[in-house]
Amino acid sequence: MLDSVFLTVNQWMTGGIVLAAAGCFAWGMISVLFSPCHLASIPLIVGYVAGQEKMIKPRQAGLYSILFTSGLFITIALIGILCAFLGRMLGDVGIVDFI
Repeated sequence: MLDSVFLTVNQWMTGGIVLAAAGCFAWGMISVLFSPCHLASIPLIVGYVAGQEKMIKPRQAGLYSILFTSGLFITIALIGILCAFLGRMLGDVGIVDFI
């Protein structure tokens, strides 16, 4: 069953630009769920929030989580863009087809 989910998301990534963007987003979510490297960052943010001397309000905790997630996303996106420009991710990257 899990194999079919992975294959479906992979097919989305080879589709048109909108479907490929949705597939890449889904694959990013899947990789975070199954990657021990990404999962290790969850206790870091929990420890940071729990280590505050004052009580954190739910609104502040939500803001921390959004900022942390955004920073993680931007970092990974910049590395991906750099790799794509270098053209060395799984071999040479060809011309992008927007159709």
